[in-house]
Amino acid sequence: MEIISLDIVDSTQTYLINAIKDEKIQLPIAVIADFQTMGIGSRENSWSAKRGNLFLSFGLPFGLLPSDLPLVSASLYFGYIMKETLASWEDGIWMKWPNDLYLENYKIGGVITQKIDDNLICGIGVNLHDTNDGYKGIEIKIAPCEVAKKFFFNLEFFPTWKQIFRKYQIEFDKNREHFVHIGNYQKSLSSAELCEDGSIILDGKKVYGLR
Repeated sequence: MEIISLDIVDSTQTYLINAIKDEKIQLPIAVIADFQTMGIGSRENSWSAKRGNLFLSFGLPFGLLPSDLPLVSASLYFGYIMKETLASWEDGIWMKWPNDLYLENYKIGGVITQKIDDNLICGIGVNLHDTNDGYKGIEIKIAPCEVAKKFFFNLEFFPTWKQIFRKYQIEFDKNREHFVHIGNYQKSLSSAELCEDGSIILDGKKVYGLR
């Protein structure tokens, strides 16, 4: 996949979306930056990190996605592939439902996805190093571009949703000591049941990770 490399940008996600809308680029394509000033996190939060961390966004036409991938679980799908990528350098990384990357009990990154016409846009941020505002990083001595290249190598043959889900299902119990935001409420995942489409049953209701 072609990767556009930038020094500083407001947000790789915003940059990519605007370039698509202005018809300046063709998908599939990725954007990586050494630093971003207005990174986008989940639930309309910002994502702040220092230089040397991973700021990555990419766009894919729907036709390139696995035919069995539920779009509502795209963040989980791509997040798990990034988890496997990072595991090449660091043990203890896992995927917290629905879109957070953790190193043991510390959040180190996250994934957001959105649809633009017939395309899926995915943004991934990972703290490869500790941040200035106290967030923990992996502390691996590797350039963000190398992480991105390995991620896209792992993505090259697009593992099916079923393949990714089966592996995630085995690790899902790691979620049970944690919480998730549902609307304006924080809910425990201690009794959550994982469904085949990546949603969960929580308090008797089916919940999707729409992020």
